Amino acid sequence: MRLRLLVLALLAPLVLAACAGDPPVTPTKDPGPLDTASSPSPRPTAKDSPACELLTSAERKSIAGAKVDVVAPGNAPRGGYQCKWVKSLQAPTPTLIAVVVTSAQQWSKSVPQQVDRAIAAGAAKKKTFLKRLLAAKKKVRHGTDKITDREACDMFSLMSEIYGRKKGTYEVVSFPAYGTQLSVNARSCRKGRYISFTYTEGKLQPSGPLSFAALRLLHITEARAAKLAARN
Repeated sequence: MRLRLLVLALLAPLVLAACAGDPPVTPTKDPGPLDTASSPSPRPTAKDSPACELLTSAERKSIAGAKVDVVAPGNAPRGGYQCKWVKSLQAPTPTLIAVVVTSAQQWSKSVPQQVDRAIAAGAAKKKTFLKRLLAAKKKVRHGTDKITDREACDMFSLMSEIYGRKKGTYEVVSFPAYGTQLSVNARSCRKGRYISFTYTEGKLQPSGPLSFAALRLLHITEARAAKLAARN
């Protein structure tokens, strides 16, 4: 664990330099814009899922410190795709890496639920925030087929903003719960595409280097997903 954290710490300045212009990444446990598939599910993911091409074994090892190559059961979002890898299907506390790719429109269907949670948690105390949240919820209720890519990603940004991030934030790193353990989750909404990267293990602890490592793998996933979309 110490060796892996040292490696991640050394990578952090390189990732930061590569992300010039992006907002600073601060370890946080707030949910921000929620994932569309953030917990284990019984339906198996086919090994030939396009998502399983998005990260190499070496890239997965770069954050886990060991091979995480077994394709695990997963539940792809409608209209998108997902891949989950684990060290072992028999492990009581899984070491798991997951990527999810779907359209921003599809992701926006989760906005009403996220708005309700944010209001219940007291995250929308300002009247201006509350007004914008309720407007976003109403727009989704009228049908996501009428929502443009830009509007969907602006909703992602809004859900980030109410948790203290800057306006115009289209990528987020946080440390939400994953089952009974913590995870690091990096997710973005850009050019009509929502992408999520998740890593979890039994002894995971929030840290800056881990945030940057997750963000680096998110960017790799984004680039490959764009190439995959261009081929189809």
